[in-house]
Amino acid sequence: LKGQPELQAEVLGTVERVWDLLGDSARSQATADRRTEVMLRAGDSVGAAESLLSSAETALKLNDHAVVADRLTRIGSLVGPAGMSVGFRARVALIRGALQSELGDRSAAVASLSQAIADSRTAGDRRTLFFSLIGRVFALRSSGDPVQLRKDIAEAEALVPVLEGERIDSLGYRLQVTVQRYVIGDYRGGW
Repeated sequence: LKGQPELQAEVLGTVERVWDLLGDSARSQATADRRTEVMLRAGDSVGAAESLLSSAETALKLNDHAVVADRLTRIGSLVGPAGMSVGFRARVALIRGALQSELGDRSAAVASLSQAIADSRTAGDRRTLFFSLIGRVFALRSSGDPVQLRKDIAEAEALVPVLEGERIDSLGYRLQVTVQRYVIGDYRGGW
């Protein structure tokens, strides 16, 4: 694939998804990073930013907070908020909010996740909306307004049938909603 960076990047993107589906997050992230370098050499900053975001998502799964922060910084330097589509900005805000929540900065996490919710609604990105709602419930679980928490959970739960594609994805979405109900003490609803 020498001399064909677009094709090389496409193949690497497929390999990355396969590693992720196989549960090998480390290889998935390494492949995303290789794809980023290919995109940068080809002069495609938007494609490189996409790969960096994918790497950040995987690093979050691996609890590698330093890598997540690094990838978010690199995304900002490559495209900046003005160069991002609304959907991409929503995904960046979701990962930033998840990282802030993991690091214990709840107020920043809630602000980022609320931005992700607003942007994902505008973009019509239901998957990002789902995870942003679930993330905000998690961040606010101990100090949030119970009415708002239940509202966010209900909205996330309403998205599940729309998001169901693969059976394993469906189970994951339902499990996320059930866990958040449990976290706020709402044991009805369950499975």
